[in-house]
Amino acid sequence: MALTSALCIAASGALVAAIVVVLADRMTRGQEDAHLRDAAAVLIYELGARDEGPEYLAEDETLELASTGVLIALFDGEKRLGGSDQLQWHAPDTCLERGIMRSCARAAGPYTVVTARDATPLREHRHATMLSAVLAVVCATLLGAAIALALARRVVEPLAQLSLRVEQVPSDDPGNADLGAESRLEEVDALRSSLGAALARLGDALAQAQRFARDAAHELRTPLTTILGELELAAERLPEQEQGELQRAQRVARRLSSLVDRLLILVRTRPREVLGGPVDLLEVLEEAYLALPSETRARVQIGTVSACVPGDALLLQAMVGNALDNSLKFSSGTVHVSVCATETDATVCIEDDGPGIAAEERERVFAPFYRTRASRAGDVPGHGIGLALIAHVAELHGGAARFVDCPRGARLEVKLPA
Repeated sequence: MALTSALCIAASGALVAAIVVVLADRMTRGQEDAHLRDAAAVLIYELGARDEGPEYLAEDETLELASTGVLIALFDGEKRLGGSDQLQWHAPDTCLERGIMRSCARAAGPYTVVTARDATPLREHRHATMLSAVLAVVCATLLGAAIALALARRVVEPLAQLSLRVEQVPSDDPGNADLGAESRLEEVDALRSSLGAALARLGDALAQAQRFARDAAHELRTPLTTILGELELAAERLPEQEQGELQRAQRVARRLSSLVDRLLILVRTRPREVLGGPVDLLEVLEEAYLALPSETRARVQIGTVSACVPGDALLLQAMVGNALDNSLKFSSGTVHVSVCATETDATVCIEDDGPGIAAEERERVFAPFYRTRASRAGDVPGHGIGLALIAHVAELHGGAARFVDCPRGARLEVKLPA
């Protein structure tokens, strides 16, 4: 806003200055030309009133005008009859500059009277006028820019404060956003009111969606638990060679139960619900390790370095457990798990020798239900919830999850405040 105002002031000032310079120069030249014509008028009068020859009258007038700096000459056609030999003939009723002189010509019967004077003062006056105009434009531009900047800051400051408030709106509860007090600027306050109403509607929609997801997940858990129990009882009554169909049904039911549990974690927990007690990450890794099926534990190697972070142990165990499940599912070798600690944060690193994740997909894999091209092409079972849960739990604890480059496979790093 200030820059635009300064440019407008500079453009308009330059235009006005140019007009002023042109008019001033024209007026100055007009006055000089009038003076030269008046000097010529005296000789024209004498040519008609006195009986002396034109050559004598021209020389006499030259001597009289010498003290004024005006030169005069009388021409018959283009032949000079008398006066200054520095002047040249030009058409009557015209004024022009030749070299350092400005001259004007007037008709006197069959003769032409040419008067001239040094034009250096005219040029100096023109240059002084142009310099004054440039200085005036620069000063006006600077002053206008300073005033415009002050006004722009007064207008933009409430917008900047409103922008900062919007950036601080909690993602889990936008309906309770604090957008600050009114700024007494009508447009900004109208924008604040519109944003507040939009955030309130968004908060209501988010709360309704979370309630629906939470209630739906709870409603699904009971029948799934019942189905799993009934399948286990049915499997006990059948001979081992006839349990194939039941075992497949059990696997499907377990996957559905795992999906429901993960959905519950995604929708039921908010940052303010995470406990603040210290949690030993090594114990979290060990609990997640022990929760794995016995046939896959041999493929997991855990480092001995540990660190404490504030948070909820069960949520952190669910996060690590999902990370281990993901790595074990996509790799056939050993999965390495370690903790790197500094004074400010602790990082859980999980590395496998699987196909890895393409660089362009490393951000999108943390979105719910997103599955990579490799997982879809390899027909790997899954719902696309595990990595979303990892990112969600990390965010709840004030941290972040990301995939980084590694020589082979995938390397997941979850950084948490220590």
